[in-house]
Amino acid sequence: MAFKQFLARLLAGKSVSVIPAGRVHFEEPTGYYTVRGDGFDGVYREWLKSRQLVQAWVLTLGAPAFLDNLHNRSGYVREFCLRALTLLEDEGSFKPVLQRLNDYVPGNRYLALQLVLKYLAELPLDMIIDALPEIEVLKTQSRVNHAMIYGALSQRLDSEEGRASLEAGLVHHRAKVRWACWKRCESALTWSDRERIQYALHSGDPAIARSVEKDVLALSDGELMKRLPGLHQIRAMPLRRAFLIALWRKHLADAQTLIAAALWDDSYSIRWLGRHWSKEVPEALLQQYAAVMQRDEGSRHKRYALEGLSLLKLPDAVAVCKAALQDAKPVIRKAALSAACAVDEENQLVYVAAAMQDTDWTVVREAFRLLVALGLPLPTDVIAAAADARREELPFFELLLQSADHMGIWKALHLASFTGRAQPSLQTRLAPAIGLFLKNVGVTEVYTAPTQPQWRAICAWMPMEVLPANSGLRYVMDIYAKQMGN
Repeated sequence: MAFKQFLARLLAGKSVSVIPAGRVHFEEPTGYYTVRGDGFDGVYREWLKSRQLVQAWVLTLGAPAFLDNLHNRSGYVREFCLRALTLLEDEGSFKPVLQRLNDYVPGNRYLALQLVLKYLAELPLDMIIDALPEIEVLKTQSRVNHAMIYGALSQRLDSEEGRASLEAGLVHHRAKVRWACWKRCESALTWSDRERIQYALHSGDPAIARSVEKDVLALSDGELMKRLPGLHQIRAMPLRRAFLIALWRKHLADAQTLIAAALWDDSYSIRWLGRHWSKEVPEALLQQYAAVMQRDEGSRHKRYALEGLSLLKLPDAVAVCKAALQDAKPVIRKAALSAACAVDEENQLVYVAAAMQDTDWTVVREAFRLLVALGLPLPTDVIAAAADARREELPFFELLLQSADHMGIWKALHLASFTGRAQPSLQTRLAPAIGLFLKNVGVTEVYTAPTQPQWRAICAWMPMEVLPANSGLRYVMDIYAKQMGN
């Protein structure tokens, strides 16, 4: 009784408003429960009253109005949309209706099932193939009995026309469709190992290619040798690698021929394989790379050669990398910079400093990336000269701030101080980026004091007086000002 009395007192004086029957449903196109679309709410309200669908109204609204509301939170709205879609011959409703097979309302699941079975019997095969991944996943992620759907699907796909559609689906633009078609072909069709490989070659899909790697190893010697001349034309990397490994293991081709085919492949893993096979004779590998760099080869082969040189790390590779730093193409100079720093670690700063003065932005960005990644000291003279020469180029000073974001506090502030060399018209455009940099600079873990050149450059660029008194950076600089004698 005490609880009832409490409720009575709590509700005393509260008026209860009754919503008129004609305004039960929302009309505004916002909100989680809202019915969307002009005219939809009126038709829906009439259906709620009479439970009768007027085909003329449904046709007037059109399928998009019902598809927009098919996933509404209200189960009644979803039911209304499903019933309306049964009156429309709209092929684009197939995939959205498939999702309603998991509806938590049993009646809606039944309506969706009937619609799906109708679609599977009537839709063109290419549309069914396109929805095959969504159908296959229903085996484990559906509240309805998948056996009926699977049976209707098999009835369409087990025909001669259906098998042709499955084979055509192996080159579909969606990877999930290609894989679903492949798995269904494997279970429904009796392919030999050779046919499996042929269809995998035709598809070019990496996942399909990986599934037939073991079949490649079982091919006869003659079939393997037939693939060697056109090996580079195979689109799927796993198949190219499988053919190379099979030829290498069976000693069917000259070792140098296979190594050369691997070294210039577009896949890093296959290039690594070529370097692995030639690891006992690295000098011969160096000669191949040097020969490519001296010839008028395309940029791709030269980049692969510089990649190999950076991993070999032989003393004789330094001269090749230095020569490539003067190449006319920026992409080669960028690759040569990384290779030179990897091969000649003692002179990394020399290469990075020289690249900072390059005329191409890709090389300059790579130089600053290596400066941060390798933890090199700042080449202050070079950066100062570059800042003076590019004082009208906003991207250069933005690059300085981006690089400083990844450094320790004193080195970062020192690098950021070079933005003071930008011309006055750029200072206002740089101000927001500088403010964001100063806000995010790491001041929570400062274990070392700045050097005298760093401190002088920082204070000249940003006197402590301009920093807010309560900022973390002002607090840190106040502490170190005493140590630096200021």
